[in-house]
Formats: sequence, structure tokens, C-alpha cells
Amino acid sequence: MKILFFHASYCGSCPATQLAAILYAEQIHAKFQAYHVQDVYGGHELAKKLYVKHVPCTILLDDSGKECTRMEGGRTLEEMQELFKNFIN
Repeated sequence: MKILFFHASYCGSCPATQLAAILYAEQIHAKFQAYHVQDVYGGHELAKKLYVKHVPCTILLDDSGKECTRMEGGRTLEEMQELFKNFIN
């Protein structure tokens, strides 16, 4: 499993959501990668490829790199656990 996290410096909820995503990745033994995206519409190639339209955006990938699910907006660790629980082996 891998968690991709897209954030921007202007995003007020990004730091807390990033911390929750890091803690969640540790709990499920997933790799965590964060990407700074100032412009989701034209700046970051991976964000464009994955159709990231809002930050924060947390994407859960399976072991083959296929997207399982994603969530946009600020979330707590508990919300992340609940939203992603059906996709964890």
C-alpha cells in the first residue's frame, strides 16, 4: 500500500491532515509520499495525471499502484481510518 498526499502552502488544513496521513501510513505499514502542489490545474504533473483538483488530497494506492480510493479536504486520523478501512487487507 502507498499513500500519496498532495498539499499547498496556502492550504490551512493541509498540515494537520498531512500529520494524520503520516500516522495512518505508519499504522497500516504503507509508504507515504507528499507532494507540494501550488497549482493543481497546471503546475504538478503527477497531480494532473491523477486528476487532483483540490488540496489536501490523500490517495490510497494498492500494491500494484492502482488507486483504491481518495479523499479531499481536511481530515482527522479517525476519519481517515473510517474512510479507508474497507480498502485495507
